[in-house]
Amino acid sequence: MIGGEKRGMMINHRGPEPLSGEGEPLYTRLRDRLATDLAAGRWEPGSRLPSERALSEQYGCSRLTVRQALSELEEAGLLIRRRGSGTFVAQQLLIRKNFRGLSSFSDDMRQRGLVPGSVVLQQMLAFPNSEQRRLLGIAPHEGAVIVKRLRLANEIPMALETAILPAALCPGLEQHGDLDKTSLYEILEREYGLVPDHAQEVVEAMLAGPEEAQLLKVDVGAALLRIRRLTFDKNRRPFEHVESLYCGDKYSLGLTVRKLHKSQGLQPEIQI
Repeated sequence: MIGGEKRGMMINHRGPEPLSGEGEPLYTRLRDRLATDLAAGRWEPGSRLPSERALSEQYGCSRLTVRQALSELEEAGLLIRRRGSGTFVAQQLLIRKNFRGLSSFSDDMRQRGLVPGSVVLQQMLAFPNSEQRRLLGIAPHEGAVIVKRLRLANEIPMALETAILPAALCPGLEQHGDLDKTSLYEILEREYGLVPDHAQEVVEAMLAGPEEAQLLKVDVGAALLRIRRLTFDKNRRPFEHVESLYCGDKYSLGLTVRKLHKSQGLQPEIQI
C-alpha cells in the first residue's frame, strides 16, 4: 500500500465525528467538513480517501449522504473519482465554473465548501471612459465607483476582479469598509436595493502580464480566463460591469446548451 493510500484509510474508531451546521442538509454539512479537512491537509494531494462505507462510519451518516457530498466536492474540483480505484484528492485546486445561474464569487466558493476572501486593491470614485458610460448608461458629467479586488479561496489567489458601478446608484460605496470580507452583491442589495436579475457574459483567453502574474502568483505569460459581465436588475437597468481574470490552471468552464427552436429566435445582446 502506498503512503498516500495508507494515510487516506485512517479512521477514527472512537465514534462518529460531529458535523457542525445544525438546520442544514446533512450532505452539505459533510461536504463543508470534508472541504475543511482537505484545506487543513488531512489528506495529501493525490492520496486516496477512505471508502464511502468508512466515511459513513467516521461521520455517522449514510453512504448516500457521503456520495452526495463527494459528488459536490468532485464538481468543485477538490476530488477526482476513478472508477474501480476510489476517490482521490486533486493535485491542485480546480474550480469548475458553470453558467447555470447568476451568483457572486463568494457564493460560488461557499457552495463548494471553500472559504472566500478578498484583498481590496483599489476603491475609489472616478470618471468612467466612454465605453463604460455606454454600457452602464452613465452621463458624461457623472462618476462611477471602481472596486478592484484580489479574490481568494482558502487563502489561495483565484481571480483579479474589477467592478465598475454608477455612483448615482450606490453613493458612498467608494468609502465602504466591508468589501474585503463581504460580498459586493450582499452590500448592494442590503444598502442600495440593487438586486441582480440577469447578466450577459463574454469569456476570452488572455496571457498574464507582470501585474496579474504577481497578484495571482502565476508566471508571466500564464493562461488566464477573462470573463466580462454586465449585470442588470429586474427592470433591465445595468448597474455593474465587472471584469474578472481567473487563473487558467485553477478554473474550467462548463455549461449546458439546448437546441434553439425557430419560434424562439435569438435574443438581442449588448456588446460588452
